[in-house]
Amino acid sequence: MSEVTKEPAAGKADTKPDGRFRVHFMPHEKEVLVEKGANLLDAAQNAGVYLNASCGGKGVCGGCKVRVNAGNVKTRYSPKITDMEERHGIRQACLCSVESDLEIFVPKRSRADAGALPDDEGVAARHSVDFAPELRPPWRLDPPVKRLYIEAVPPAPNDNINDLTRVMRALKTSHGIEDAAVDFRVLKTLPREARKDNWKLTLTLNSLRRDAPGGDLEGYAQRRPRIVHMEGSNTAEKHYAIAVDIGTTTVAVELLDVHEGKVLARRSEYNAQISRGEDVISRILYAEKEGGLKELQNLVAGTINSLIDKLLNDTGVERKYVFGMSAAGNTTMTHIFLDLDVRHIRRSPYTPVMFMAPQVPANELGLNLEEYVRVYTFPMVASYVGGDIVSGVVSNGMYLRPELTLYMDIGTNGEIVLGNKEWLLTASASAGSAFEGGGIEYGMRATIGAIDSVMIDHFTAKPDYDTIGKMPPRGICGSGIIDLAAELMVAGILGPDGKFDTSRHCPRLRETEGLTEYVVEYADNTGIGEDIVFTEMDVDNLMRAKAAMYAGYNTLLESVNMDVSDLDRVLIAGGFGRGLKFKNAIALGLLPDIDPSRIRYVGNGSLIGARLICFSEALMSDAERVGAMMTNFELSETPKFMEHYVAALFLPHTEIERFPSVVKRKEKASYAGDKSDAVSTWHGQ
Repeated sequence: MSEVTKEPAAGKADTKPDGRFRVHFMPHEKEVLVEKGANLLDAAQNAGVYLNASCGGKGVCGGCKVRVNAGNVKTRYSPKITDMEERHGIRQACLCSVESDLEIFVPKRSRADAGALPDDEGVAARHSVDFAPELRPPWRLDPPVKRLYIEAVPPAPNDNINDLTRVMRALKTSHGIEDAAVDFRVLKTLPREARKDNWKLTLTLNSLRRDAPGGDLEGYAQRRPRIVHMEGSNTAEKHYAIAVDIGTTTVAVELLDVHEGKVLARRSEYNAQISRGEDVISRILYAEKEGGLKELQNLVAGTINSLIDKLLNDTGVERKYVFGMSAAGNTTMTHIFLDLDVRHIRRSPYTPVMFMAPQVPANELGLNLEEYVRVYTFPMVASYVGGDIVSGVVSNGMYLRPELTLYMDIGTNGEIVLGNKEWLLTASASAGSAFEGGGIEYGMRATIGAIDSVMIDHFTAKPDYDTIGKMPPRGICGSGIIDLAAELMVAGILGPDGKFDTSRHCPRLRETEGLTEYVVEYADNTGIGEDIVFTEMDVDNLMRAKAAMYAGYNTLLESVNMDVSDLDRVLIAGGFGRGLKFKNAIALGLLPDIDPSRIRYVGNGSLIGARLICFSEALMSDAERVGAMMTNFELSETPKFMEHYVAALFLPHTEIERFPSVVKRKEKASYAGDKSDAVSTWHGQ
C-alpha cells in the first residue's frame, strides 16, 4: 500500500471539529464530509459526483481515475495507473482511502454526468412525444387510484347516523360504489374534514390491492376499492401520480396529471447504485455483503426522491396531491427496491422471493411521499425477465394483436419476447455492457459528448460523426459503436473475423501494445485531450454482445419451428435503440435481416407501461394477464443457444447467406483507387 501526500488546499483546516475530513471535488465544486479511511469513490457518490466506475469499485476498469490536487490518500495497488499518471497524482478513486482534507479534480473522461442524460427533458416534456404511439393498446381514462367528489347530507337531530355511514351513502349515491373499505387512518381525520366545508368531500380510493395466492401470476385477485385519503372541499382535479422505470443504469421518472391523462414532466438520472457495480450480478454480489442490500435500497430510493423533488419543483405540483406510484424494473432491481433478498436469483435453480409483490406504502421504501401513497410494481416472470419487460409488452400492445412480433429491450441484459395475442415466449440473453459503452476502451453512456452516429468516407477512411449536444467527443456510446463497426466492415477496413485489415494501408490504423486500433478522432479535436480509438478488443466485446442477442431470438424462433422470415414486426426498446441505424445493426448481425420498414423503435417501453397503468385500471389487469401468458425459456440450459452463439461470433455471421442485404451492401460499397486491386489507397487522414 502506498501513500500520496500533497500540500493541503490553502485556507482549509485539516479536519472539522468532529474529526471528519472535507473532500472537495472539482470542477463540480461539491464537498462532502467523511470519516478517516473512507473510500474516495464512496465520497464522490455521497457528494453527488458520478464517476465511471463500471466495475463497481473492484479496481479493474480504470473508469474512476481522479487527480489528487491537495491532501493525503492511501491507495492500494492500482493496475490501471501508469507510472507517468502516478507521478502526476492520478489515482483510482475506488482504491483510495481518505487521510486528510482533499481537493480532487475529476477529468472529463471519468465523469458520468448525471445531468446530461438525453432523456432528461424536465419541463420540456410537458408535451411528451412517444415513439410508435399507434402501437399503444386501446384504453380509457379510468385510473386505479380515483379522486371522487361527494356531497354528503349533514347530520340533523332526526338523522344522526355515524359519519362513516353518511360518507358511504354519498359515495354509493354519487358514484355507485358500495363495497369500499376504509383505512383506519382516514377515520381519524373524518370528523374534521367532513365539517370543513359542510360535508363536501373529495375521497381518494385505491384499487391497487392485489392478493394473488402465494404471489403467483395465475389467479390474480379481484380488486376492492379502499378509501385511503379524505379532504374537505372539492379538490378532485388535483390528482397526480409518479411512473418510474428502475433501470440498472438509469432511473427515469414521469410526473403524471391523472385527471387529464397526460405527462407533465419527465426526468432521468443515473441509478446511484452504479458505483456498486454496473450489472445485476455485481449488484447481487454487493447485496450479499453485510448491510449491502439496505445500502443499495437506500441508493435507488435516494435517486427516485431526487427526481421526484425536481419534477415537483419543475411543475409547482404540491407533494400532497401525488396519490399513486407505479414502478417497473428487472427482477433484481425490483427486489432491491423492495428491500428483498436477491441472493437466490443468481443461484440455480434461480428462485426470486416472489413474482408478484403486494402494494407497498411508499414511505416504507424510503420515498418522500405521503403515507397514503402505495407503490405498484409490475409482475415478474423469471429471475432475469422482470416487470420492465411485462410493462414493455403492455405498452406496445403485442399481446392483443395477431401479428408475430419480436420485442427486444437491448441493454446490459437483453430481454427478448416473441409472440402475439395467442402466446408469448420470453428469454434473457446476457449481452454484457458493450451496447451501453462498457467493455469498450472509449465507450461511454449516451450523454453529452458521446459519439452517437458515424459514417466512414470510403475515399479518405475518415469518420464523419455526430455527438450528443454537438460537443467535442469524449467517447462513443452504443449507437455510435454499432455505426462505427458496421461502417468499418462495409468499407473493408474491418474483416468478418473482427480483425482490422492492415494490408489495405488505412492511414487511421495503427498498432499499440500488440493490438491494432482505428483512430476515431485525434487528441486535439476531442474533449478529453487524448486520441479516441476503436480497438480489436472492442470489436471482440461487441461481437460477443451481438452474438448473445442473435442467439437468443433465433433460439426462441426455432423452439416454435419458425425463423426470421416469419416475423411480421420487430420492436426495439431501451435507450440504446434511440439512435440506432437499423441497417447497421443488421450489417453486424445484431438484428435479423428483414425489411427495415418492419423494424420500429418504441422508446422506453418500461416507463410507458408504468405510465399507462396509472391512467387505466384495465391495463393494470392486462399487465398481470401478460405476466401469466409469458413462458420463460432458460437459454443457458438450451444446447441450441450455444450453437447459435458460436456461429454468430463473426461479422455478420459465419453463414453469410443469412444476411443477403449485407452481401449486397458490401458489393455496392465504393472504394477509392482501382477496385480490381487487392489493396485500395486512402487519401488523407
